[in-house]
Amino acid sequence: MTDLQFTDLPAEATVVFMQGAPGVGKTTKAEELKKMLEGHGLRVGIFSTDKIFMNADGKYEFVPYAIGAAHAFEAHELIISMRAREYDVYIVDNTHLQRWEFLHPLREAMYENFTVFVWDLRKAHNYGNIHGVPDDKVEMMLRNSDNPYPPHIEQYYDKNQQWFDYIKATFDHKPVSQLALGEAIKTDRRKYLG
Repeated sequence: MTDLQFTDLPAEATVVFMQGAPGVGKTTKAEELKKMLEGHGLRVGIFSTDKIFMNADGKYEFVPYAIGAAHAFEAHELIISMRAREYDVYIVDNTHLQRWEFLHPLREAMYENFTVFVWDLRKAHNYGNIHGVPDDKVEMMLRNSDNPYPPHIEQYYDKNQQWFDYIKATFDHKPVSQLALGEAIKTDRRKYLG
């Protein structure tokens, strides 16, 4: 964390929520985007639940029953960092297969007046995953990501639609979209950083 007071910090930042099944290369793509943006002088932070599963030896050690806690810890770190304005660009590298998964940090981004983009990789090629999630489970996760809930549950999306409407644009998995996302972020940051 920095020692700056909130009143000394810039008022804006950009948040990118990645969306895709385990194994589509979200982490690799996030690192590529980070490197490209840093080449333009932007401070970029990647927030990923996967980093919580890195053990003391620096190796990924997935613990299935800790997934809920890992998501909570990662979201907490993200929100604290957003409030401190530690980065110009926040990349949130998680599955976000259901819209509710990014409701809390999306709401925080709106309160902080950050620009929000979604990078939808759900139709990207799957290379297999390090989490041990079987292929049939991945397929089920993807199918369910577009399935509406029954009306008595879907009504909660309706009540919270203003947060989802705050998303400025969604980019898909195609290479041209990745370039367009990078340009949109640079344009958004130039608007505020000069």
